[in-house]
Amino acid sequence: MRLSEKTIELNFCSQFTRIAKPLILWFGLTQRQEAQAGFDACTRVNGRLIIFQFKASNKILLSGRRRFYLQHDQLINLQARINSFQRSVFYVFPLVGSTFEFSKNSNILGLSWFLDVASLPLVIGVPETRRGVPRKSCLHYADVAPGVVTIHSEPVELQLLPASTYVTQEFPGADGINAAFGSFTDFWEFCHYLLPNSAGAVITHTTDW
Repeated sequence: MRLSEKTIELNFCSQFTRIAKPLILWFGLTQRQEAQAGFDACTRVNGRLIIFQFKASNKILLSGRRRFYLQHDQLINLQARINSFQRSVFYVFPLVGSTFEFSKNSNILGLSWFLDVASLPLVIGVPETRRGVPRKSCLHYADVAPGVVTIHSEPVELQLLPASTYVTQEFPGADGINAAFGSFTDFWEFCHYLLPNSAGAVITHTTDW
């Protein structure tokens, strides 16, 4: 049975919190009250806000890569809005996608790889079929192997960050997307470009909430 993005999200967040050295506050991004509470907490403790968009896939290609799908308009809108803030908005690609695989290795964090949205090329064409016409689904194929992803239609190969290493190294190079917004209203508008299965994490060294 295929693992859902929600199952990925819950296990990822639990394992992330367990090994992270700074105090982490997780919050949802689809309910206004919840999003505002998280944004306000981030502002009060001078923390960094990092956003994770969870993907799931049990489709493995003959090459051994796992295929994920990225919606074109969402990707372009998100890319345009982050203003090049580095390592602050990620797609999360776990290399486990079924309950059978999960029963063999439940370390979701250790099996996950991060794609930094800020690392994407400035221009990404619409996804096309093999005949060279726009794909009706408007989905890009994102084929993932450890450390690398190839995004189609015009292939773009990008490096991925190992999730567990990034967390244990205390989020090196993360600007914090909160620096892009002057108010919660601006941030809430941005949230509408995020995937339903997304979570915000406030990274801080203080325990004063």
